[in-house]
Amino acid sequence: MGNYELAVYAYEMSLKDRPNETWVLANLVRAQWAVGKKDAASAALLKMRALDADMAAKLEAELANQSR
Repeated sequence: MGNYELAVYAYEMSLKDRPNETWVLANLVRAQWAVGKKDAASAALLKMRALDADMAAKLEAELANQSR
């Protein structure tokens, strides 16, 4: 298991205890994106948007810049 896969697992486990932690969601999105789990990243980003729209928008911009 690579570092990003391990990170995805760790963030998912953390969210079981604290499902509304936006910083954990943001890092989960980044890790999922890095391993190519774009659909899962998009779903987590939707949840994040409901909790903190500004933070989600910044993360979306960050991911868009990485995709270029």
